[in-house]
Amino acid sequence: MRILVISNLYPPHHAGGYELACEEMVANLKGRGHEIIVLTSTYGEGRLQTEDDVYRWLMLRFERRVNWRDVLLKERLNQAAFRHVCEEFSPEVVFFWNMSHISISLAAIARDMGLPTCYYIFDNWLATWEMDHWFQLWRARGKGLDYFLHRLLSRKFALIVPPFLWDMSSVVFASSYLKSVALSVGKPVQDAAVVHWGIDIDKFPYKSTDSPVPSRLLYVGQIVPHKGIETVIEALGITRQSLGDRSLSFDIVGDHDGASTYTAFLKDVAGRCDVDDRIAFIGAVLRENLPNVYQSHDILVFPSLWDEPFGITQLEAMSSGLAVIGTGTGGSAEILESEVNCLTYSKGDAAGCARQISRLLENRSLFRTLRRNGRKTVEKKFRIDQTVDLLEKALVDAPKVQRSNKKVWEVATTSKRVRRQEFAIKAASYKKQLKLVKLACQAAEILNPLRWAKNLIIRSEIILVALALALLRKSSLLPPLRKPGAVAFAAHRIQTVLVIHLAGKDRAVLISPFLRELRRFLPHAWIGLVVRPATANLFEKCPYIDKVMVFDGGGMENGGKSKDSPVLSWLGAIRYVMRNFNKVLVDMAILPGWEDERELTASHALMRLIGAPWRLGYLEATATPVRPQKISLDQPFTYGPQKGMPRNEVESQLDILRFLGAHIASTDTEVWLSEEDYRYAGRVMANAASDSADFVVALSPGGQYSGLQWPVERFIRLGRWLQEDYNAYILVIADDAHLVPACQIYKGLVRGRAMFIGDSSRPRRIAALLERCKMFVGAYSGLIHLAAAVGIPVITIFGPEDYRRFSPRGAGHEVIRLHLLCDQCGGACLYTSPLCLDGIEVSKVKRLVAAKLEPCQ
Repeated sequence: MRILVISNLYPPHHAGGYELACEEMVANLKGRGHEIIVLTSTYGEGRLQTEDDVYRWLMLRFERRVNWRDVLLKERLNQAAFRHVCEEFSPEVVFFWNMSHISISLAAIARDMGLPTCYYIFDNWLATWEMDHWFQLWRARGKGLDYFLHRLLSRKFALIVPPFLWDMSSVVFASSYLKSVALSVGKPVQDAAVVHWGIDIDKFPYKSTDSPVPSRLLYVGQIVPHKGIETVIEALGITRQSLGDRSLSFDIVGDHDGASTYTAFLKDVAGRCDVDDRIAFIGAVLRENLPNVYQSHDILVFPSLWDEPFGITQLEAMSSGLAVIGTGTGGSAEILESEVNCLTYSKGDAAGCARQISRLLENRSLFRTLRRNGRKTVEKKFRIDQTVDLLEKALVDAPKVQRSNKKVWEVATTSKRVRRQEFAIKAASYKKQLKLVKLACQAAEILNPLRWAKNLIIRSEIILVALALALLRKSSLLPPLRKPGAVAFAAHRIQTVLVIHLAGKDRAVLISPFLRELRRFLPHAWIGLVVRPATANLFEKCPYIDKVMVFDGGGMENGGKSKDSPVLSWLGAIRYVMRNFNKVLVDMAILPGWEDERELTASHALMRLIGAPWRLGYLEATATPVRPQKISLDQPFTYGPQKGMPRNEVESQLDILRFLGAHIASTDTEVWLSEEDYRYAGRVMANAASDSADFVVALSPGGQYSGLQWPVERFIRLGRWLQEDYNAYILVIADDAHLVPACQIYKGLVRGRAMFIGDSSRPRRIAALLERCKMFVGAYSGLIHLAAAVGIPVITIFGPEDYRRFSPRGAGHEVIRLHLLCDQCGGACLYTSPLCLDGIEVSKVKRLVAAKLEPCQ
């Protein structure tokens, strides 16, 4: 059987989990006598390559949004490459392994050519295939000049255009979890099969001898924050303290060169937990050497914080005779059976992980049982020959389709070598043609008189602001601009510190650990905090700062970037500094935000205007040109760490202090309440007048972006279930942006057993109310951080927000989200309704709520 395999990435240039699985599948199918060609991307090469039966011809683009000229070039190359290989090879079936970031149009072309297709889904690309650049280009085309230009060029280059018609009747998922995600977002895959991936147990032989004491822990995988490696390090510290000085060690296998920031954070965690001498970063290991790595260890820890599509590493460890400790998230739950072939703990719970490690150290019988059962699990359910059997049957049974056009695709008679050379020549021609189109468009843009006028206005504004600053400094109306010079940083020299925190209410609480640790680091210094009016109430009782300063400058009233000229923000900042700092010399100014604060012109202006010699903030990892629209005039920072991969906002802020040499004692958030706040909460709950008022659950519709919220009717169903099954009293809380959906939720609940609180102007009062609740359940907003800070369990429904940065801090909290490739879109949803929220069913939230409330009954 002639099989054409399509994969966006393929070893040896990119050796991720599913790419290695694809390579192994190809090898097994070839071993069964099938003839196979692999068509993949040029990723890692940058040019067309042909290696035996692997054609690296496809263009890959990882960016979420690409300009239409690059999209056109990508489709021109990819569609032509697919047709060319089909003409040359004449496949009997096309096996799509992964099409994310290449071209979904290849599936439609296969249908046009009458080729049977089969899809093996190893991640969530199918659930959000509409992210495809070509599809999005036509979806947003309108009927203007661009539409006719795109249509003209598509006809010239013989490109297939949306809407696409492609066959999903032969879809196979690697896990039931992946299928459930696709179903939850409306994909017609009800009848799709689930074929779990398997491994070659001969390549991962069972370790027959036990270690005298199981003490060698192992992690194998990507070195990225959502893998939760810090949980294991913290657990190792707890275990070492509770059991004494055992010879526990933890080896981390994976490529950490591309994750230097996260690796540095892990090393810092190891230092804080006093286990840095027991942690080793092994680096990337060739796949053929992995069996030896497993043989030299006792316990695999799989601490993932996100819903894993599957989890091949666990199978390899089980086959090799390692005991497995994991979180059992996503598809991993289909491998792990707690207390039978593994031990599990709640994700992010270092204490829970430590308990499971201790059990294996102290109970040799349990350790041996898990090892044996793990191997039996792999032998029974997860062998590669079983997987190949089922996928081979799916390929043979792939439904035949009729050609959707009259053109007959004839098989070429020339040699493969000549055909490959011919396509390389054509590809070079395509690039030249599209380059001419690009140059023509750029010329038209440059000659546009409106563009010239806009740039002239922007540059005029910059010149006027620069002149104004020079005059104000010369007249001593602004503080002098000082430079740190060659003097090395020393904490005892810093006498005055100003922290600029203009974040909104949704992130205000997250700076509390930073303020606490800053005070510990500089106990002698005067510390001021500049905040927005909306968040000032939260910091009035903060014991770590000397003065709360409210900034209400131009462009900040609506809580975001200035909608008018950035000059307004600069003028507001100048007026504020003249009033408050013209006679004050600040030694150090800090902008702790990892990203969002740097996008605010007012924050940049304040950093620059107060004249502090030490201006700390995150520096860009690479030098980038400053956009004139920001009117930066100069980089606002003189000192600070470089930006790396995003992590929880609390950790990112504390990295500023770590950069200065501070030792972080605690990362817990906190909120500072007064007696008046507690009395307010007491009066409110006294008015509840309900027998269930001592069992209160808070609900909040949240939702950072308008129109992207979990449906109100689902909140109502959840609230009524809590009222009926748990006799709970529901406190519906909302800030100003969510009053309408919150009112609708309140009206849908049982009257007399619910209360609506819509006053968000005093967040401390809301925190005092939350402290009286058993749990908080809601979509993302600042309320989740208030609830976590007062110590109640939090269940957060995340949509397009960045859960990596803004998950609630601390153990015992849960994040509910669909791990779609289109997530973290910043509110610019690609769909008519948000799949990331519509796909979260009430039943899933109920299960988590029930598990959290069970100890409270």
